Amino acid sequence: MNTKPIIPVFFTIDESYAPWLSVALLTMKENASKTYQYDVHVVYHEMSEDAISRLSAIAGDC
Repeated sequence: MNTKPIIPVFFTIDESYAPWLSVALLTMKENASKTYQYDVHVVYHEMSEDAISRLSAIAGDC
């Protein structure tokens, strides 16, 4: 059972913002506090399968 406080994080993006979301996710991974659990949600519109795969790979490394 996880007892860490949860911090929800939401992003809404389209294809043009995908590279910037990659930077934000990597920065979060590098600087996240061990005290908290982060629950990241991404709502997207008109994204290519390639962009989705790249972002999923970053998220999968968490």
